[in-house]
Amino acid sequence: MRRQFLPTKKQLITAITIATVGFVLFGYHKTHAAFIQDCKPNSIIVCGTPNATDFISKVQAGGPKHDLQAVYARFGLEPGEYDQFVTNSVAGVAKQDGTIVVKGRVVATNAWSIGRTHFSYATPYTINGKTYYKAMTSRVLQQDLPVMVMFNSKGVMKFAVMNACGNPVAATLVRPKLSCDLLNKSEVSGMPNTFDFTTNASAANGAVVKRVTYDFGDGSTAESATSLTKTVRHTFSKPGTWTVRVTVTVNLPGGGTTTVTSANCQTTVTVAQPFFQCVSLEPFTVDKEKRQFRFIVTTHQGNGATLQNADFNFGDGETATAVGLTNETTVETEHTFATDGNFAVTATVHFNTVNGGVEDVSCATNVSLTPTATPPPPPPPPPQELTNTGPGTGSTIGLFAVTSTVAGLGYKYFVLKKTRS
Repeated sequence: MRRQFLPTKKQLITAITIATVGFVLFGYHKTHAAFIQDCKPNSIIVCGTPNATDFISKVQAGGPKHDLQAVYARFGLEPGEYDQFVTNSVAGVAKQDGTIVVKGRVVATNAWSIGRTHFSYATPYTINGKTYYKAMTSRVLQQDLPVMVMFNSKGVMKFAVMNACGNPVAATLVRPKLSCDLLNKSEVSGMPNTFDFTTNASAANGAVVKRVTYDFGDGSTAESATSLTKTVRHTFSKPGTWTVRVTVTVNLPGGGTTTVTSANCQTTVTVAQPFFQCVSLEPFTVDKEKRQFRFIVTTHQGNGATLQNADFNFGDGETATAVGLTNETTVETEHTFATDGNFAVTATVHFNTVNGGVEDVSCATNVSLTPTATPPPPPPPPPQELTNTGPGTGSTIGLFAVTSTVAGLGYKYFVLKKTRS
């Protein structure tokens, strides 16, 4: 029968202790896995610093040699900027090729740093009477190392320090380049007082366009996200001369932003006062007996005003509304009057103006219709001249003979009657 092994009390305590230490060490390793520690004598801060808060705490304490504030001030971090460093510093990488990269952007080149050890490739560097040793990071670094970087308001690296050792880093600074080069303007065909705008601008060395903002000068603005080439269209609704400006907002290394514009990134737009008038309303007879007329409205407009339609009031209780265009300057309609009379005919003409406005103008004419007079009877025809047809009762001589005979008989009658009496 196998005898069961039971640990002694001392063995249990030892096992628990080992497990606890292992757990603590494992937790410490996990906590500090974000940076590499350099605990060699060359380190300005031995074993380095994991984050900005820890770094500033150690700087304010001064370190074992009481020189940390002076060292970092020489490299651009003043005591009054400690809080700013804690809040605004960002993580980057000091690479073996001598560049410093933040979020994929190269912010410095030809980097160098100082340490406390004199290597063969290092040269003396004095701060407040103490000697340190300067060397190119391309000679010092055995691998790429994390750095903490603080930028100024223009996106230029102001201060950088390696997490692993606390050694400050200086370099040839890469300065973001940004410019607003030109504001382009073009009129939109068929759309009065309407223009398309685009912008020519550049952003380089870590600068990236964030948005493009147009100020049209008439109280309205527009944004075009991050695109310089996207067309922004605007219709000016008020007459006058307007100055249009464009401003380019740029993201900078380190998370800051800035804006840029220039004299070339502004232009002027002149908007004339719209004009519109009803020139005439003319009646034309189509059928007089039926009292049928055609009415033609003639207009004149421009500077953004266009003819929309017209309403007619014929003065006899009848109307016609929203009569469409015959062409760009005329509207016409027909109307038949039911009775005679005098009629005041009016036309109310509607004009489109810029920005969706509508203006009305009226003009008028008169139509007079009177009853048709009954024509007088035709005059009697003139006496017809008798045609000479020769001897006989139908001839002139015959007629004369008959007349003479009648006259003779009448004479004898009156004479004889008088003699007898």
